[in-house]
Amino acid sequence: MKLTIPNSLGIWIALSIFFLQGEVKPPPARLGIGQMIEPGAAKTPEMLRAPDSYVIQVGDILRVRLLDEGDFDVRTRVGKDGMINIPYIDAVLVTSRSLSQVTEMLQKKLSKFYVNPLLNIEIVEYSKRFIVVLGQVEKPGMYEVPPLQDSVELMEAIAMAGGATRTGDLGRVVVKRQIDGKEKVIVIDTKAKSISRNEKGGGGFALLPGDTMVIQTAKREFVLMGSVKNPGMYQLPPMIDEMSLLEAVGMAGGLNRSGEFGEITIKRTAEGQDQIIHHDAKNLQRNKDGVRQITVKAGDTVTVQMTRNDYSMLGQIRSPGVYALPEGEESLSIFEAIATAGGATRLADLGEVKLYRKIGNREMMINLNVRSMGKSENNKIFLIQAGDKIVIGERMF
Repeated sequence: MKLTIPNSLGIWIALSIFFLQGEVKPPPARLGIGQMIEPGAAKTPEMLRAPDSYVIQVGDILRVRLLDEGDFDVRTRVGKDGMINIPYIDAVLVTSRSLSQVTEMLQKKLSKFYVNPLLNIEIVEYSKRFIVVLGQVEKPGMYEVPPLQDSVELMEAIAMAGGATRTGDLGRVVVKRQIDGKEKVIVIDTKAKSISRNEKGGGGFALLPGDTMVIQTAKREFVLMGSVKNPGMYQLPPMIDEMSLLEAVGMAGGLNRSGEFGEITIKRTAEGQDQIIHHDAKNLQRNKDGVRQITVKAGDTVTVQMTRNDYSMLGQIRSPGVYALPEGEESLSIFEAIATAGGATRLADLGEVKLYRKIGNREMMINLNVRSMGKSENNKIFLIQAGDKIVIGERMF
């Protein structure tokens, strides 16, 4: 017996089954501003599994699919405006959001069309993001930021470029970065403690996609001034970062007159800050190594002042000139000074001797009557000191 079902009852049963299954077939996939790719249009490459915290970037290709709906399988590239297109939802902003945030957002939107949609989003291909490394590196050029990384450590970037050359200055690395359409220049001393850890807890300075890093040519020069025979600019020897002050003075021809090191001033730039370093050589000489402890580095300006240990004999003296105090002595008597210069001439007037001595910033003149002094022990008060100038007067007939 053939069972006849009324048309209205058949329609009711078909609709009941349809809605109980919660099935709404999606419309044909459409291309939009996010460059949506039709299902099956391309083979799926082997994918790197991105963590849920991964922040989606412009240029990433996403695979969006409903796990219970075999026909809903869309691949789409994130456009320059940060948008993607998928069925029903059209344009959606996904950049600057994590994978988990985008998944949750799309599930809510699709729930208007599906009952409890189970959505899965994967990164099929990561966007190409680059940094540029120039200057004193072995292989200057453009380098890709690795997938799943939002930055590259500065030293890692230098390693990508084959390392710095022998003339590269890692104490002065320039990074150019675009911020709000304006170029910002950052100068980095990779040896400085202030950049030993970045804001994310990693070691070193972080380069961002789009950054350009330039390693400058190392400055090998230093300037030597003051009491040296040939003051000027000099080069450090190859492969040497510093040298002793004594070696530097030797390059300048040595000291320009007899004496000992007095005050040594070094102007140096470290971690972007100018420093003035003072050394009292008298104190240093009490140590084991003395002045050898002082080093000169590239970029330094060194001024060497002398502690004088000489005096001048002028006028009616047999051998006028500059004489050194005896080694280890700070003074000598005027009689010893005259004798050292060969003695007075026959025209000398030892009653008219002038002694010029610098005290502070003023030069004082002292009149001495050496003839009346005699050679008693009391005359040791008239001692010649370093820097003195003695002029022996001439007799008037």
